[in-house]
Amino acid sequence: MRPSFLSRAVGKLMQIAPKRMVIPAKVAILSSYHRLLVDRRFLRQHAESKLEPIPPANLRFRVAGDYDIGHFHRSGLESRQAFEDALADHGASLEAARRLLDFGTGCGRIMRWMRDVVGKVRLDGVDVDPPAIEWSRSNLDFATFTCTQPLPPMPFEGATFDLVFSHSVFSHLDVDYQDAWLADLRRVSRPGSTLLVTVHGEHPWRQFFDSNPENNTMQRYAAQRDSNGHLYVRDDVWTGLFPDFYHTMFHTEAYVRSHWSEFFDVLDYRPRAMLDFQDMVVLRHPKE
Repeated sequence: MRPSFLSRAVGKLMQIAPKRMVIPAKVAILSSYHRLLVDRRFLRQHAESKLEPIPPANLRFRVAGDYDIGHFHRSGLESRQAFEDALADHGASLEAARRLLDFGTGCGRIMRWMRDVVGKVRLDGVDVDPPAIEWSRSNLDFATFTCTQPLPPMPFEGATFDLVFSHSVFSHLDVDYQDAWLADLRRVSRPGSTLLVTVHGEHPWRQFFDSNPENNTMQRYAAQRDSNGHLYVRDDVWTGLFPDFYHTMFHTEAYVRSHWSEFFDVLDYRPRAMLDFQDMVVLRHPKE
């Protein structure tokens, strides 16, 4: 089989690379090439499936934490199903909503799986990441996407939404940002509306702590989490990739039930309900 133009170009670059590049740069080139090959293979295998467009690897990483195109594709549907399972357990449904907000939509990992409700539910997605929003606007024409600022308000009138999904946003914000966004979500959601929000609960915390339990810093982290009911870690893998307000946040169930009840009725706390990793909080806007 004759090599493709891309493989020939990469091969030529790698031939001259020893004179001009350090090893990490060459590894980065090969890694990027490998991701392109994996993406092409996945798309060929699903050529007849009429998939919604899939964003490029760099945008997928910013949402899912890895480049795996198959994981990105499957996990969007699994996340939607997890939200719908929680709704069903509380006598609600996606199709019964008039207008849904995907808060922290990114490049549409979950929204890609929402076309079937168009005509029943008006779909909106918001995010602070301009490249992700631009891709979603260009490729998922059945929903409306808005780029927001790091802090409220969102550009919506009060009492606009009767359903809110938010996957892996509050797991990355400190308490000041969280309180600001909880207040704005209360503002834009209708009385009686349902909000489904994920957080890093006990399971992610144990994985993090157990990675180095004897470390003095880790011991200090544990004491802070036990004392405050939450822990915000700035020294994490997101440093340099996202703005400085976006890092890693851990919650305890007790803190969520107590503090978040200042904004909403906390109906349910579901450990590991989202992709068997993050916990899901079911909130209800109190009928005023």
